[in-house]
Order: sequence, then C-alpha cells, then structure tokens
Amino acid sequence: MGKGYDMMWKKWLTLAVAIGFVTQAALGAGLGVFGSYWDPKDADSEIGFGARLSIPLGPDVSLDLRGRYFEFEESSNGGKATLEVIPIEAALIFQLAYQGPVYPYVGGGGGYYLFDLEWEGPEGRVNPNVDDEFGWFVLGGLQLPLADNISLFGEAKYMWLKIERIAGFETTGDNRLDGFGANVGLLLEW
Repeated sequence: MGKGYDMMWKKWLTLAVAIGFVTQAALGAGLGVFGSYWDPKDADSEIGFGARLSIPLGPDVSLDLRGRYFEFEESSNGGKATLEVIPIEAALIFQLAYQGPVYPYVGGGGGYYLFDLEWEGPEGRVNPNVDDEFGWFVLGGLQLPLADNISLFGEAKYMWLKIERIAGFETTGDNRLDGFGANVGLLLEW
C-alpha cells in the first residue's frame, strides 16, 4: 500500500477516536485539554498538545482515553527530518486518598502511536514509511479543583516506545522514544 493510503487510514482512525471522545463526553464524564512535554532518548524534547476523556468506572477508578500531537524536527547530514507523532492512548487511573486541596492519582496504560516521517535533503524530499507502534506508560498526577466542575491537573509520565522499522531510510541509533514527559491542563467534569 502507498503512502497516501497510510495517511488516509491514520486520518480516519484519528476521526474515529475524536467521534468516540465526543460521544462519551455527551454521556457524562470529564473532558480535558492540555499542553504536553516529551523528552525521548533519541530525539530532542518537544512540546505538543492533547485532549483526554475521563470515564468513571467506580468511585476511585476511571478510564482515560487520550490523544496528543507532537512534531519533532532534527537537522543532520545537510538535511532536515520531521517526525509527526499522534499518540492514541488508554489508561486506568486510580485516585489516591484526598490530600487537602488536591487529589493525587496514579495510572498506567498503553497506546498506539501513529508516525509520519519526512526527510528533506540536497537530493529532494523523501517520505520513508515508518511502521506505527504500540507503547506503554505509567503516570502520576495531581488534580486541583478550581470550581464545582473545573479542575487544573498536572502529571508526570514515563513512556516505553521504540520505532522498529523505517523502510527506505537508513537510520542511526536505536530509534528509542522512551522518556519522561509531563501534561498540564484543564478538566471539565459533569
């Protein structure tokens, strides 16, 4: 299959996840937006953005569905590589005992990571095919209520993720995107 088919498939998958977010949000839960930081081993750190849908499963347990977007750029050998990453993640979140004005939580989960790579060098532009990958993460955070249904949240995260194959492109290093990250944003609950 060609590059155009791969990108079309990724866009339809992203649209399906967005529709899932909206559908679940209409049934009640929490919907949040956030800024995101990611510091992978084999790339420079980057800032992105994302959205999360929090679906309560019990008094202190929820299922979070998350989508984020990052664009990594790196220059080397007279050219520039641009890697777009769209993480689509699910996590179980466990709220810990209430601690004063904040609610601490921990969690973990996995995700499917969509990649789109472009290399622009002296010979022109090349779009190597990067296999999408599965990855895992753990996180811990604090939620601070600002009003009845609005909270500020901040969390630290560690991910395990490796790009296994880039067709038609010679790479250096292990292509590891493991690393620490952080998210800060607002959560609206109803």
